[in-house]
Amino acid sequence: MSRKSNSQRSRGQESQQFSGCNRSERRGRKAKKLREESKCTKGMKLLAEDELVDNEDYSLDWFKPTEGQQDIIYSMCTDQLTMVQGGSGVGKSTTAIWQALKDLKDGRVKQILFIKTPSEDGSDMVGFLSGSESEKLNTHMCAMRSIFETFMTKQKLASEEKAGRIKFGIPNFEAGKTFYKTWVLFDEVQKVNESVVKLITERVHESSKVILMGDRGQRYANKYRDDGFSSFVDMTTEIDEEGYRVSCEPLMGYAELTSKDNMRGALSKRIGELYEEKEDQGGD
Repeated sequence: MSRKSNSQRSRGQESQQFSGCNRSERRGRKAKKLREESKCTKGMKLLAEDELVDNEDYSLDWFKPTEGQQDIIYSMCTDQLTMVQGGSGVGKSTTAIWQALKDLKDGRVKQILFIKTPSEDGSDMVGFLSGSESEKLNTHMCAMRSIFETFMTKQKLASEEKAGRIKFGIPNFEAGKTFYKTWVLFDEVQKVNESVVKLITERVHESSKVILMGDRGQRYANKYRDDGFSSFVDMTTEIDEEGYRVSCEPLMGYAELTSKDNMRGALSKRIGELYEEKEDQGGD
């Protein structure tokens, strides 16, 4: 058997190297194709999941408004501005969110804007919380998000926020804006001063509505502020012949819930009663 010449051996080695290179390139192309297909599959799956969440309905049927809460709903349906005075646990926020979601679902508004000032209650100082500005604000909106989540899943709420249909904000972030086709839910208004109440309410377009929720008895802010809610209520309401506070403005309604409307339990209800009695007696 004759030995292979050097040129033959060289061509054989080149052929093997070329063949190996082709196999490597084919494996690389195949792996890339699989990765692209995997990304495409994952993308399609995410789109399908997002579409499923987008098509989810709100869960509103479980909520059965009490007699006092029905007064809030009546004003929300008939007046452009609603004032709600109520102590802790009476369901002010839950009722307002429920009715606003009904209006959003039925197309009467295009957005719900939930506003709450990031008050520093006690030693809970915003500036000393860890995290970004957004994370700090999310800490103060956590309780409000939990109420929305009683009417929808967390995924649905995230989807609605992403679409701009539900928004959480603080008064300073809304300066200079005009609210069109929006339900403005302004909570814990007793913790802001008169100028902030004016800032929000004067930006409401005729296509929008606003509800001011407050409680003169809930004043926990570390930095004491004037009670803008009480001053606004005093300016726009009066006491009627039967001793009830009613609105004296044609575009505004007033509803008041007391400790008897407290739904949290006997202890919470009794605490509310004690402080109402103290306020009636003029105590500090």
